Amino acid sequence: MVTFAQFWSRLKSEFSHAPSPRPGVHVISVKKWSQFSDGMSGRFSVIYQGGNVLHGDTAGTNNWRNISEAEFRKV
Repeated sequence: MVTFAQFWSRLKSEFSHAPSPRPGVHVISVKKWSQFSDGMSGRFSVIYQGGNVLHGDTAGTNNWRNISEAEFRKV
């Protein structure tokens, strides 16, 4: 099993290869998931700008929210 530290490091590394609409900003589309369900229909966009916070669009709204490393660790 991969440790969370390894997962988090790999995730941030993958973002470095993702499309970049402007320098230092990387965007990927991922399958929807939640703390309670790993398989939901649809996809959502995630933006990475460095550090330990991702920015994701929220289901059912037009709002973006910060998704911290701690929140990912819970899932």
